[in-house]
Amino acid sequence: MKITSVIILVSISLCASLCCSGDDDYFAPEILIENNAIVQIENNQTEFNVNENITIETYISNAQTTINNQNIILSDFDYAEVGQSRYYYNLALYKLNGFGTVSQIPLTTDSITNFNGETLINGNYIEVISYFDGSGYKNKFSITLAESGTYYLAGLNFLNANTGEFTIHGGIYEFGFINIKSTISNSNANAAYQFIVN
Repeated sequence: MKITSVIILVSISLCASLCCSGDDDYFAPEILIENNAIVQIENNQTEFNVNENITIETYISNAQTTINNQNIILSDFDYAEVGQSRYYYNLALYKLNGFGTVSQIPLTTDSITNFNGETLINGNYIEVISYFDGSGYKNKFSITLAESGTYYLAGLNFLNANTGEFTIHGGIYEFGFINIKSTISNSNANAAYQFIVN
């Protein structure tokens, strides 16, 4: 009887220690930042000719300030691997059409020239991936402008919510997630970067 009781108690203790560890209650922290100086159009150019390129540069400084005024280092929230650690966000190209409304313009990989980081066409939007270079996270790409008109570069909610804001995502589960709310520098009142192609 004593041996059976000891086996049952040991089994229950072992099961409790293995099955109910405190690690199951871990939730990765989510840190929020607002920074509208990360994404810029080269030379803040707003007028182009057909078949010219608009160049978009992303530089995410490693040192950031959260919405709670806490200074953080972004690479503390990933493995800080040069060329591997990354932050990403999505943009879309929109055009004012002949009916006076704005439409999203689908792009192809032939429309994009990538200089730094990685830039992908994912359906109707552009996925911009900035890689860590030891001091910050960088991406640079251009879009060939094939038609004349009034255009906007903005986040994916521009048509639905009338805002061009987007969120830059980074970090990993082990250390915490970073979400940076941003717009393209020198955007209009709706947080979209407006330009004209002649």
